[in-house]
Amino acid sequence: MTGDLGRRLELESDPWRAERKGPRQRILPLANRCVVFETTESSWHGFSRIQLPAGRRNGSRRSIAVYFYTRQRAGVETAPSHSTIYVPRPMRAHLQPGYALQPEDVQELEVLIGRRDRQIRYLYERELDFSTTLAGIYRSPSFRLGRTLTWPLRWLRERWKPKPATAGTPGPRR
Repeated sequence: MTGDLGRRLELESDPWRAERKGPRQRILPLANRCVVFETTESSWHGFSRIQLPAGRRNGSRRSIAVYFYTRQRAGVETAPSHSTIYVPRPMRAHLQPGYALQPEDVQELEVLIGRRDRQIRYLYERELDFSTTLAGIYRSPSFRLGRTLTWPLRWLRERWKPKPATAGTPGPRR
């Protein structure tokens, strides 16, 4: 294939930075090219939507991914188990105040808003699952027994906490 077609591997150092205008690096997939990188909590990568020309609409993207695992990782390189985190793409550069939206712009915005809405729904449903799980833990006999057995310690710890000074209250005497 010739041209970009949106199939470049995109590597990002920090997708949450405020001045983000796109990926830090794009790598064109050429024949016999191999890209090797370490996957960690901060190895953000992906690719933009592949735009095939009209005569090649039945084409497909083919890639091979191989993962190697280690027994131990440094604490900063690990995180609790989680699903894939998708970072929203920045607004396209040509979408500026005064620009008249074209039909393809509206279609792209609808796709992006739909993705955002699905992500919000996913997060909402996950939050409901977490809340249900926590409610079950709080109602469990073992949790209730633990609270019952530890209440004296919690009561003492609360009483021994230093009280913060408030405005107009004299501090400790010397």
